[in-house]
Amino acid sequence: MCELLGTNHAPVVACRAVLRAFQRRSRANPDGWGVGYYTGNRLARVVKEPRAALFSRLAERFRRNEPMHSHIAVAHIRRATRGRIDYCNTHPFVRRYAGKDWIFAHNGTIRDLGPAQLNGPRRPFGETDSEALFCMLLNRMEREGRRLETEADFTWLAGIFAEINERGQFNALLADGDRLFAYFDARGHNGLCWRRDEVPLPDAMGGDRSRGSGVIIASLPLDDTRWNPFPFGTLMVFRGGRLEYSSRPVPPPEAYETSAETGRIVSLLAEAPEGLKFGRLLEALHDRRDGWEEIVHGLLCLGILECDRTGDRKWNDTRTVYRLKEPAAGFRRRIGPGAANRQEFR
Repeated sequence: MCELLGTNHAPVVACRAVLRAFQRRSRANPDGWGVGYYTGNRLARVVKEPRAALFSRLAERFRRNEPMHSHIAVAHIRRATRGRIDYCNTHPFVRRYAGKDWIFAHNGTIRDLGPAQLNGPRRPFGETDSEALFCMLLNRMEREGRRLETEADFTWLAGIFAEINERGQFNALLADGDRLFAYFDARGHNGLCWRRDEVPLPDAMGGDRSRGSGVIIASLPLDDTRWNPFPFGTLMVFRGGRLEYSSRPVPPPEAYETSAETGRIVSLLAEAPEGLKFGRLLEALHDRRDGWEEIVHGLLCLGILECDRTGDRKWNDTRTVYRLKEPAAGFRRRIGPGAANRQEFR
């Protein structure tokens, strides 16, 4: 199913720890791993290999020996759905445009990408829809004079990504050495979340006496801390370790925790300590309107729910079993009385 990881910090920081946590997920994504990041002169460096990171000597040497002090990094672990398992089909991909090195990684499958979509000088070396999309995007940016530096450019990119998303599943990370762009699928494919991060600066910049700040983006939480869910179908732009733009409003965690919908979900799961399959949970809500999937995704990222993703099941597979991560009484005490009677999330 593939998973994504992105980091954006200010100033530059060491990314080894988060990369190690991410690459542990490669047991379920054994067909390749890769990481792209920027050196001090804003040139991109990409290291990748078409095998599972957990069993890769190259990945181990890279984690141990490569300083990898960078303000932006994009990483990917692959479960192949299109294209052979080889180097050319391993993410992330890099191309040059407008005097910058651009890095791209994608999770999902896009239909109906033919030669007509690749009108321009950049062509894929491999067979993946992901690399073809990357070439198509940069070619179109060049034709239309887009450099992705203004709010108008960001809104344009959000529209392009939404068009691509109509052809299939689309989660993507894009970087230009200055900003990190992250898009989450409109139907919640595979998940995407983010959290703020503080890490020690490299020794030359003060070591443990000072800390850099930024954000980490991942398909699903990498640890037990609270992660912020991406709203479905949203482009978010990060620069200097801060959120610069979002194509949709980003609800605060309290909007998920105290909504009437959350009260209903907590009540249902409190009556099923062994857990409920996702499909049964949606049926039990007795509500055919859209939006429940997005709320469940948010509660999963925030650590209010936990799920048993047996095998390669996605978070929204109807067979995935959900439980409360803490007792219902404790959750209600923490968020305050009357939460279930507050306004609806949407």
